[in-house]
Amino acid sequence: MGVTGFKVKLSELRTDQYLRCDADYIVFNKSVGKTSRFLKNYVSNFETGKPITKLDYSENNEPTEFVHLVVRNIKNGVLNLDNPIYINEDKGNSLSVYKIEIGDIVTYFPHP
Repeated sequence: MGVTGFKVKLSELRTDQYLRCDADYIVFNKSVGKTSRFLKNYVSNFETGKPITKLDYSENNEPTEFVHLVVRNIKNGVLNLDNPIYINEDKGNSLSVYKIEIGDIVTYFPHP
């Protein structure tokens, strides 16, 4: 795990419609560049996910109703859950408000 460094002008933060200034959000916005401006015409919210660590995984990856969706789960535009990472019940319940529903659109931007 490494640390990502970046610079951002305060004037850029002030113009952001969500008024977010956390590192994940800023890096995400910079990675999609002009595309995000186009998508923002149609999408009401970009979520970069919530922090999930290995400590949040279920013991021995025992199946639970909660799956940690990561970039490797999307192949050729299709959700692939052949080898899911299960989240323990406590963490899963705390994140249940972020559950993906039928009709949701999931985008991903893998890091170079």
